[in-house]
Amino acid sequence: MKLDTPSSRAALKAQRNPHWLKVRVNRFIGFRKMNAARPGTWMAKARINGQQKTELFGNLEGCIGDPYERALELANKWFDQMDRTVVTDVKAADYTIHHALRDYLLAITEQRLKNKAADPQDKHDQAKRRFDLLVMPFVLQRDRAKVPAGQEVPEELRWTHIPLVDLQPADFTEWRMWLRNLPTDPKRSGRSKHGKERSVASVNRDLASFRAALNLAARTHRLPRTWTDALKRDGSEPVAKSIASWKIIPVADRKKLVAKARELEPAFVPFLVAHCIVPVRCGAFSHMTVSNFDQEHNLLTVGRDKANGGREVHIPAANGKDFAAACKGKPPAAPLFTDAGGKPWKAASWRRAFNRCRDAAGLDKRLTVYCLRHSRITDLVDAGRPALEIAKLAGTSVAMIEKHYFQMTADRQREALSVPGL
Repeated sequence: MKLDTPSSRAALKAQRNPHWLKVRVNRFIGFRKMNAARPGTWMAKARINGQQKTELFGNLEGCIGDPYERALELANKWFDQMDRTVVTDVKAADYTIHHALRDYLLAITEQRLKNKAADPQDKHDQAKRRFDLLVMPFVLQRDRAKVPAGQEVPEELRWTHIPLVDLQPADFTEWRMWLRNLPTDPKRSGRSKHGKERSVASVNRDLASFRAALNLAARTHRLPRTWTDALKRDGSEPVAKSIASWKIIPVADRKKLVAKARELEPAFVPFLVAHCIVPVRCGAFSHMTVSNFDQEHNLLTVGRDKANGGREVHIPAANGKDFAAACKGKPPAAPLFTDAGGKPWKAASWRRAFNRCRDAAGLDKRLTVYCLRHSRITDLVDAGRPALEIAKLAGTSVAMIEKHYFQMTADRQREALSVPGL
């Protein structure tokens, strides 16, 4: 049956019951034609938990364009609204945050088994650590009142064991504010036993895993999507200004870093030099093996990466020696870049080594290893390389290059403004 043309609707039999056309699973658009003399009316219906809901739209004859297109637009809006506000899983009454976090971690593991390049084990471990430290300990204010002062809150009263359908957006907002005021992990900050103030960037990074877990629950119809506004990114300050990774490290300072690394952290030198040559993300470098570099053709294959994994980068012959030195004496399956203990570089270890070299070189303490990637992309932009070419090398999009990475250096700005204007 067709409803999308006037001729197909004219050919329909006049009857009291509507003619239904399926547009989604358990979602239908309908057209009721009572008699040939009068225009028919449009409607939509949805089946939820064994029940049927119906929405009427009228005849739509006065609308701009074809009535079918308008009816389909109205129906899709109604379907989306229902998906946001109605929990369709019959077992959702027993589904808690604890279950949502568990299922999200299982989904990461399952996806990693299917495509190792997309979801390395680090993503699972980082998400689990954030859940254990930043989600599980939170207790709703209404539940604290049920426990005498000084006593530990029983597990069944913690917010992670309350059914998701019983939690309100205000509960998620309260958790986000608790997270905003929670000091960072003192073991990672290294400042004091109380840690340091959590930045906006840190809050948004910690929100991401929890938001992803709840999105998964919403996609499986165990949670209404009305909670999403409560876990939006914190916009109290521009995120781009709070991220030190947008800092550019001049070539002269990069040479200082490498010189200090040769003196203080010899094992860190190949990893550091690689960042100065190719604009690849730190995590992608850490997961590379010897087999990722073809010494005969100086060809580097970027396997695991945040995006665009599997791309190939041709390294200049002069720089290929640095990658060949990292491969020397190692079997193909061995990590390409290793620390002093022979293990692949991890975020904590490369951060510690970089900070030591940075401080010894007297550079800005806000600089990070990721700044090298941004600096290398900026080098290519200032050299006049096409944005598409840079995007392919960096494993990102042209839009990201233009929006976030195109920063003109002082010399290039002066050169551009030297064009006569008077």
